[in-house]
Amino acid sequence: MTNSQQLLAEYVKTGSEPAFRELVTRYVGLVYSAAIRIVNGDTHLAEDISQTVFTDLAQKARTLSSEVMLGGWLHRHTCFVAAKALRTDRRRQNRERLSVEMDAPSQNSDAELEMVAPILDEAINALGEEDRKAILLRFFEDRDFRSIGDSLGSSEEAARKRVARALDKLHALLGKRGFAFSAASLSAIIAQGALNAAPLGLSAAISTKALVAAAASGTGWSFLKLMASTKIKAGLASGVVLASAVTSLIIHQQSETRLVAAERQLAQQAERAAELQSSQAKLTGRANPLSSQDELARMRAEVATLRQQRAELANLEAESQRLRTALRRARGELSTSAAPASPTPPEVMARSRYCRDLAMAMMLYASDHQDKSPTSFADVTTYLSQVTQETNLVPAQFEIVFHGALDDLTNYAHPGSVLLVREKVPWKSPDGRWYKGYGFSDGSGSVHSEQDGNFTAWEEKRIVRKPKP
Repeated sequence: MTNSQQLLAEYVKTGSEPAFRELVTRYVGLVYSAAIRIVNGDTHLAEDISQTVFTDLAQKARTLSSEVMLGGWLHRHTCFVAAKALRTDRRRQNRERLSVEMDAPSQNSDAELEMVAPILDEAINALGEEDRKAILLRFFEDRDFRSIGDSLGSSEEAARKRVARALDKLHALLGKRGFAFSAASLSAIIAQGALNAAPLGLSAAISTKALVAAAASGTGWSFLKLMASTKIKAGLASGVVLASAVTSLIIHQQSETRLVAAERQLAQQAERAAELQSSQAKLTGRANPLSSQDELARMRAEVATLRQQRAELANLEAESQRLRTALRRARGELSTSAAPASPTPPEVMARSRYCRDLAMAMMLYASDHQDKSPTSFADVTTYLSQVTQETNLVPAQFEIVFHGALDDLTNYAHPGSVLLVREKVPWKSPDGRWYKGYGFSDGSGSVHSEQDGNFTAWEEKRIVRKPKP
């Protein structure tokens, strides 16, 4: 009998407080360390778990075998208590999330917004039509719930519920892409980044470009009259440089077409003028070419104006081509510099948490089934947390590698490092390394990497094939 077993036996027999205090002093470090690992560094929760574990020891000491390895029992019980505490805490957080108002002040950092911004609009477009309308009206058009209800043909309260459901669906979509922030903070993140002030002068440039495009297509004022306006021409000169290459090509093509048409019309006018002069000469004996000469002068002036505009558009097209080339070069540099050298933190975090939750689910199952581990993940579905259910990972990607009673692990020197579950197929990251996710008997999860993709040696040190008797 070890000294710890003797102290436990003395406490059971006589209720000796000094003996129990000595046991607590010896093992409090083991219990607290395991608890703080499982709860991700929450010191207050780890202290509460440690208190519960030793309280349970004091109450259950008389039921323990005299041959029990106290360190192993305490470690195992700490894992169970911590798992239940996490599940209770998650339920509380979900209840609090549901009570948060949509217009609550933002508590999210700029880093979260920067992380989710590239795929936010893609995720919004993946929503159903009614949900997408609710999100756009609330956050992108800054409408209140009464106005949203009027637009959707419902009441203010129905609009509030519609926005809340749309946010939940959007949170689920983002969760499948590896973003682990809570749904309660999602509305604040969208509100923070939904609307940005447009650069000064962009509105005027866009308006000018749109009017020019409409005139060139024959749906607005005469292109000649529009270009004759000094202010509009000034706006065009600044706006077209910023416009897309497609708009420049359309304007150029329309200008070329109108120039050819004007030259053809000029030739026809000249022919008609000659015919008119000939007819008038026959009737009056003399020609009166004054009106025809005025018409020819006007047409020549219009042709000269069109030629000048064509030269200006050629210059603008050359500048637009230069800007397109610079933009392609900048995009190439950005694509090269943005290529990740290793898996992104959200990806690793999501996979680690998934492995942790699978291990926790196995431990909770064993706690409710005479300490026997489950035979398949179908047995632990009800124990999985909400976080696990909202990722794009599924239990079928993993396998259970420990079979038997989890209490048998207390007979090993390092019971917390035994593998319970592992990912079936490793995955390769852009840096060339291979990765796999694992869940351990202390309720933790992690992602391990190997350069050559061979995980056999590393796993063999942590897999218990047959529990010791």
